[in-house]
Amino acid sequence: MNTIWEKIKTFFITEEEEYEMMDIPVRGEDGHNIIPLQSRAAGSHEIVVMRPTSFNETLLAVRCLKNRSTVIVNVSEMSETESQRFVDFISGSAYALDGYQERVGEGIFILTPSHVGIRSNQALVTSDGIVARN
Repeated sequence: MNTIWEKIKTFFITEEEEYEMMDIPVRGEDGHNIIPLQSRAAGSHEIVVMRPTSFNETLLAVRCLKNRSTVIVNVSEMSETESQRFVDFISGSAYALDGYQERVGEGIFILTPSHVGIRSNQALVTSDGIVARN
């Protein structure tokens, strides 16, 4: 004999709509899915000065920028075509890393990571990407 609850259940839920509970495996709590973020104390910024002689040194400049260091590059000892390739490559890398690049002199460039703004006579580029004229 059907009880009232069974009648209500069969009225509202058909057999097609009934679902079985499934055990879904849960990722372990062993901490292997935790990726530490690189952090630096305030005021511990590093500035790297480079005088590259060949294009092969681009990776060192990009690695420093990727490690959130400011890089000053003097390409005056390179040939004109090689220095142009060097500057194009590191400028593109700075852009890809959300950093900034500015020419500060003849053959001298400064590259900064995303958390460092560049202030010049013409404008201030902040870490938010906002350009404010002086």
